[in-house]
Amino acid sequence: MEAVADRIEMHKNIGDQRNKWNSLLRNSINALTLVAATMAGITSMSEGDAIAVALSSTAMYVAVTRMLSIVNKIQPSQLAEEQCNATRLFKQLHNQIQTILSIGNPNLILVKEFMDKVLALDRAFPLPLLGAMLDKFPATVEPAVWWPHNGRKQPKTSKGYNGWNGKLEEEMREIVNVIKRKDEEEYLNMGEKALKFNKILAMSGPVLTGVVRRWLATKPYCGIPSTTTAAPCSRAY
Repeated sequence: MEAVADRIEMHKNIGDQRNKWNSLLRNSINALTLVAATMAGITSMSEGDAIAVALSSTAMYVAVTRMLSIVNKIQPSQLAEEQCNATRLFKQLHNQIQTILSIGNPNLILVKEFMDKVLALDRAFPLPLLGAMLDKFPATVEPAVWWPHNGRKQPKTSKGYNGWNGKLEEEMREIVNVIKRKDEEEYLNMGEKALKFNKILAMSGPVLTGVVRRWLATKPYCGIPSTTTAAPCSRAY
């Protein structure tokens, strides 16, 4: 139980840390984009030599493009959400252990079951970012499964199956089947749509900033007056 409590505190602290990373990266990207756009506007309206301003704006757009590519790959907001889910599930497991201990003496089967659940959560929510990070853009959307499939069977008593009768068991099976048929299908459809939308947003950000950077790199050389007697830049149609 102490190991579970330690994991709760660890995932909570890591979740807060990654949430701060997300805020820092988001604010940095927004600030760089705003400054680069302002400098690009100054360049387009300037009548003098604005090559230095244009180059500075281009460099900022290059930095924004690279930062967006990295951020969209690792998804810091999802990393923080994963740690929140891990904290919630470890708290749930901690409460289950406390309930079992308060009811009576746990046996080896219960101890093994809780150990398997702790290891399953460790595999479901890895801490390292490189190599073990969860795939943010999976090929298929599948239901999340955290707990091991081999659950503990309730012991039978003289009054029946631990207080349950056949009618209650049949009703619970019907409820589970309804959830599998309807709710699971609905959530999977919503998940697939959200995944496609997330992919579009992840690709559109770096592409748009790259297009602006490309346009800005060629813009100053067509609008700045030259010291020579050459004619101004123009296009013949």
